[in-house]
Amino acid sequence: MTNSHNLNHQPCSAGLSWARVHGIPLYFISIACLIFVLASLPASATGLTNSPWHSREGQLFFKNKSGYKPALRLKSEAKINISGITCQASLRQHFTNNSDQWVEGLYAFPLPESAAITNITMHIGSRTIQGQVKEKQEAKKTYEKAKKAGKKASLLSQQRPNIFTMKVANIGPGETIIIDLTYHDTVSIDNNTFSLRFPTVIGPRYIPGKPLQPDNNQSRATDQVPDGDMITPPVLLPGEPNPARTSITVRLDSGFQLREIESLYHEAHIKTENNIQTIALTGKWALPDRDFVLQWRPQPSSIPQSAIFSEIRDKETYSLCMVIPPADKFLQNKKFPRELIFILDTSGSMGGTSIVQAKEALQVAIQRLRPEDTFNIITFSDQTNKIFTKPRPAEPGAIKEALNHIDSIQARGGTEMEPALELALVNQKKTTRFRQVIFLTDGCVGNEAALFDLIANNLGDSRLFTIGIGSAPNSFFMKNAARQGRGTFTYIGNTSEVRDKITRLLTRLATPALTNIKISLPIGSQAETTPNPIPDLYPGEPIIFTAKTKNLPQQVTITGSLAGRFWQTNMKASHIPGKNNISTLWARRKIDDITASRHIGVPQNMIKDQITELALRHHLVSRYTSLVAVDITPSRPRGHNATSKQIKSTLPAGWQYNMITRLPQTATTSSFCLLLGSILTLLSLTVWLLARRKQQ
Repeated sequence: MTNSHNLNHQPCSAGLSWARVHGIPLYFISIACLIFVLASLPASATGLTNSPWHSREGQLFFKNKSGYKPALRLKSEAKINISGITCQASLRQHFTNNSDQWVEGLYAFPLPESAAITNITMHIGSRTIQGQVKEKQEAKKTYEKAKKAGKKASLLSQQRPNIFTMKVANIGPGETIIIDLTYHDTVSIDNNTFSLRFPTVIGPRYIPGKPLQPDNNQSRATDQVPDGDMITPPVLLPGEPNPARTSITVRLDSGFQLREIESLYHEAHIKTENNIQTIALTGKWALPDRDFVLQWRPQPSSIPQSAIFSEIRDKETYSLCMVIPPADKFLQNKKFPRELIFILDTSGSMGGTSIVQAKEALQVAIQRLRPEDTFNIITFSDQTNKIFTKPRPAEPGAIKEALNHIDSIQARGGTEMEPALELALVNQKKTTRFRQVIFLTDGCVGNEAALFDLIANNLGDSRLFTIGIGSAPNSFFMKNAARQGRGTFTYIGNTSEVRDKITRLLTRLATPALTNIKISLPIGSQAETTPNPIPDLYPGEPIIFTAKTKNLPQQVTITGSLAGRFWQTNMKASHIPGKNNISTLWARRKIDDITASRHIGVPQNMIKDQITELALRHHLVSRYTSLVAVDITPSRPRGHNATSKQIKSTLPAGWQYNMITRLPQTATTSSFCLLLGSILTLLSLTVWLLARRKQQ
């Protein structure tokens, strides 16, 4: 009765009485909440790293005299030989197990999106094991069987054309296993500038959709991107040791006199001997945190205007052809009014130096618009917005308003590209203007296929041009989005390049493209050419294609449409025979054509069968085939299990750890937990002090 009376008529006293009983437990609950928050923070932030075997996101650590080091270390060596416009590269990966446990190494790494991987070799001491290309599931079963039997094995699989995973089973304590892989590719040519791009790091991808394992805070697999875990490796936390290093050496035999050669983003020394250049990183080793880009320019008098490289394999002739259309034929045409739609990625992954580069690029582009142009700007992260309700003429008032808007932009949130592309491409209003969409982004998403479908199905009369921003953009998405959009890809890796590259791009876009390009070979050649169709070309871009024929073509006729007028050129060149693996390059590009056929309704099962057959015949890694190498001798003793350890990735240069958007998106953030814990702490202290004062 007394308790009932106090509750009804003395609520303050009752509250203090409750506090005397419950205040201290509440205080300890709040402290527990804070401890939970600290436990959820990165170990490097809390200092909780005093375990001799501390595991963080799959990375195993061991203790030595200098502190805690990763148990599984990796270093990579790339050796690239360039001959004319083709290149052959060897990538050597050293997996060293510094622990006293048996380990399976898991490693995700990037390669050029057009790379044709043909071989892996596994070195174990003095033994060498050659890899075999098998259908993907068969290769996986072969690897798992060898791993279970205690045999050393390696498995190379493609997750995206520019992301691959390597598994190495049964690495013994103190042991090093070396994996060599070989790939073939071509160099890029633009405005009489030749370039090679070699990626060294995977930028963490934004993975849209609902998590397939909602209770697993580390899972990145979603209903939209089921392989999200495979394309977004864990990254090193702030303060963690990073033993990963990369060495890059390039041997360049360009075939012509050089005016200039430059390593854009790495310090390198260049040695010339007998007109062959050797380029190596200064100090040999570098942190793998940015793309390596080498570019070279020929002397004006030695610029090749056409070339045909050829190879005979299995009674078939494979040719790689290049022709550079005269730029003056493009530039003679009158300029035409345009509607330009700029799409700017303002998501968290664009933070740091990337958003600075992107904003400066957009400002330069806006200021270079012509009075007869109209324009609009779309920005996106978690939300999509446009600054004008409809495109406005590029007059001073609109340009000033746009520049002020760009100044206020900050990078935060997720990378929801689909709504932005829909806003730019879907339900286009008819216009007499030439419509060009310019997309500035790092491309760090995992749902590329859905975005390619959207572009292919809604492009209409627009053309899509992509500008890759940052130290490690997703070039697979950027180049293929431009290909689907019948536009071009431009890469900006440094703020010093912004003005020059944007100026060149806008100059190019102000001129008509060479469209409807067709390749004609002599009657009876029965050629299969790739790419098919050939994309639109702008001034300074060469036509590069591969062909499979019965005989060596002596002449190639190329036709197209230029500003509504017929254009034609005949190509005659001496054939440069064989050591260029042209058949491999043809097969790799044929796979791209087959993959793109999904946009014209070819069934997925037919695409899979065609790619698998082609990849097995040409010994290529693809979406449906993998390379597997198995040692016949068991090495792991019975009773010793191998622990799987995923090697963490370095963050790309210019990124910060807090820029990464983690899944699931609905998970409670540590900052929220910290705020809640602080509020509970203050509340419990207040109630406890009031109770103490009442007692006195």
